[in-house]
Order: sequence, then C-alpha cells, then structure tokens
Amino acid sequence: MHSSLTRLTNKVSILGAASLGLAVPAVASGRATLAIFLSLALLSVIYQTITTTKRIGFQRSFISEYFGLFTLCCLTCLLFTPNIIFSYDTGSSLETWIRHILLPIAIFFVCWHLQNCTFIQGKLLTIGILFVSTVGITAFYIEPNIYSLLKFTPVTFLQVYQGFKPPSNAFVLAIPLLIFFAFNYSGIWRLLSLCAVICIVSLIFIFDAKASMVALIAAALAPIALYIFSSTTWKINLIAIILITLAILGVGEWLVQKQYMTSVANQDLAYLPVWLIDFHRQTIWQFALELWQQSPWVGYGINASNLHPMATQTLINYYGPSYIPLADVPAQLLPGHPHNWVLEILLDTGVIGFVPFISLVCVIFWKNITEYWKTRHPALLVLFSINAAYWGSGLFNFSYWAAWWQASYYICAFTSLIIYLNVRKELS
Repeated sequence: MHSSLTRLTNKVSILGAASLGLAVPAVASGRATLAIFLSLALLSVIYQTITTTKRIGFQRSFISEYFGLFTLCCLTCLLFTPNIIFSYDTGSSLETWIRHILLPIAIFFVCWHLQNCTFIQGKLLTIGILFVSTVGITAFYIEPNIYSLLKFTPVTFLQVYQGFKPPSNAFVLAIPLLIFFAFNYSGIWRLLSLCAVICIVSLIFIFDAKASMVALIAAALAPIALYIFSSTTWKINLIAIILITLAILGVGEWLVQKQYMTSVANQDLAYLPVWLIDFHRQTIWQFALELWQQSPWVGYGINASNLHPMATQTLINYYGPSYIPLADVPAQLLPGHPHNWVLEILLDTGVIGFVPFISLVCVIFWKNITEYWKTRHPALLVLFSINAAYWGSGLFNFSYWAAWWQASYYICAFTSLIIYLNVRKELS
C-alpha cells in the first residue's frame, strides 16, 4: 500500500513539473491557460505535501541568509497600501496588491517542492516553446488561422502580429534556462533546447518585437559583463568586450531600420533620438512624470493611473498643431500603463512605495552578483541573465502589474535560484 502511494505521489510530482514547464509557453494562449497550468502544478504540490511523510524543508542558513531580503519584501508590500486608499479604482488596486503578494509565494512554493523534477520541467518547457514557435512562424508566413490552435478562436494576421509580442518577451526569460539545460542534457534534448533558443530569437525578428530585443540583449550582455568583472584572463575579457560592442552596434542598426514614420515626422518634439526610443513612448514617459508631480507621495493607485481623466487625451490634444499624426488611430497619452516599470511604480504608488521598491530591486541584483562572485555557480549567472532581461525590457514595455509577465519571471527566476540552492545543499 505504501509503495503504491509513493509511486502515485511521484507520478503526481512529474505531472506538476510538466505543468510548471508548460506554464511559460502557455502565455501564447492567454492568461487563463497560464492559470490552468500553474493551478495544476500547485495542486500536485499540495497533494505531494499531504501524502508524503518526507518534507523538503528550508535550511536554517537559507532562512538567515535571505531574511533581510524577505523583510524588505514585506516592508515594500506594506508601503504599497497607502495608495490603495487614494486609488482611482480601489477594488482593482486591492486585488492587484493581493495578487502581487500571493503569486510569488505560490510559485516559489511550487518550484521548491518540485526541485527534484527540475529537468522534467525543462524538457516540457523546451517542447512547449518549440510548439508555440512553430505555430507562430507558420501563422506569419503561411496561414494566420493556425494561431487559433493556441487562441481557440479564428484570428486575423494583425492579431497574430500583435499577439505574439508578449509571449516572445516571456520566452526570452526562458533562454538562459534553456541554455543551462542544454549544457546539462545529452543527446536529442540538448539539440532540442538549442533549437528552442533559435526559435525564440527568430520570433523576435519576425514580429519586430523591440521590447523582446531589449530583453534578449540584456539577457546576453549582462552575464557576459558579470563574467568579465569576475575573470582575470585578459584574453577572455577582450573577446567579451568585442562581442558586447558588436552586439550594441548591430542592435543600433536594427533599431534605425525599424523606426516608425510617426516618430520620424515628430523628431523635433522628442527629447531623445526617435530611432532609440519611439516618439509615442517618449511622450508617455513625459506625461507620466507630469502627472506624478500632481500626486507625488501616494500616486494614483496600483494599476489605476491610466484611469486619470487626463490619460485619455490624444497626442493631438497634448501637442496641438505642432504634432504630425500619421496613424489612422489617434494615439492616447497613457494607453494602459507608462511602458516603464520605474515610472509605473512611481506614478501608481508615489514616493512612499517607490523608494522601498527600488531598494528591493537593487538588493536583488546586488545579492545575485555577490553570490556569484563567491561561488561562480552557472545557475546564478542564469539568474542574473533572467533578472537583466526582465527588469531591462520592463523599462520599455509591458505593465509591471501584468500577471502573465510577473508569473513568467517568477517561474524562470525561482527555478534557476532553486537549482543553485539544491546544489549548494548537496555540497554542504
């Protein structure tokens, strides 16, 4: 009886790891599909903890080492609460605040208890990304309606073009993990992991996903830079510097070729080169800063600043006759969010929430860097790459509060962190 229960528990754990691996590829289908896979993973872990007598507990050293970071997380969440009272949508702000706390806890809980099935998770992540990428490339070049395999509804080419930008950004967060798995797999799985990386890069170029390109460059250059500062071999440093320079020049040329005509026509109104940052995005940032000055301390509420009455005005209203509109659809001043997580936190939570949050992000990076300098463990290099991609691309696109974006980050980041902690536990 006991052995059969153990076998069942092991099968449920494998199911949970498979569900967790498919969660990031599920972003292409929508938030509901992502939630289904995360729920399956969570239920499997709950079943595992109920039916098994063997617990995967935390070491005292882990708790004491990360106690300061955990305390800062709690303080940040606490100081996010004042803006809820003054929010333009109290219910939505409260809901987002609760999710902002529960989501990382739930995903860390799942990743921790499935740590023995990490490579199964990696295999399903590889398969999922290969499938979604194949659908995306086929939908772009051959038949757009094949995208309905993921969306479960008929789609147009424009929906395909717009719909694949968010998942391509989420997939970039998985690239460091896929490369790590490729080095630890053998045979066909190594080849498939590398093919998945190539497919992700292809999606970025096919769908002109600029934010994903930023994430890709950050994911590539950040670990190289960290390795340079950690290495004493001048030849490796020189090669790395050359690679970084070539990558920056290549991306710069790509951005110049992908300029929007509206941005070029309004270069005189912009304060930065429009090939680097498009004109509409610069206007959003400028307006966000102006709006923040009207409520600097508590902001306008978590995920609610876009409900400000002035946010709905168009660029024509904002600039007057000096603005040259070339698009058919009038551009809104604050379309959903500020397209920059720094400005979004500042605008939504005010200085009271912004200061501890920025401090938290800095501590995360500093902890990641110093831990890598001490151990040189590749999983920490993977984590640093994921952090750079997430926080770097978030400076240009996507709302920080978006559940799919946060979930993708937590899954990838916690998986790499737990790989490192697991190895460290075995060595201690």
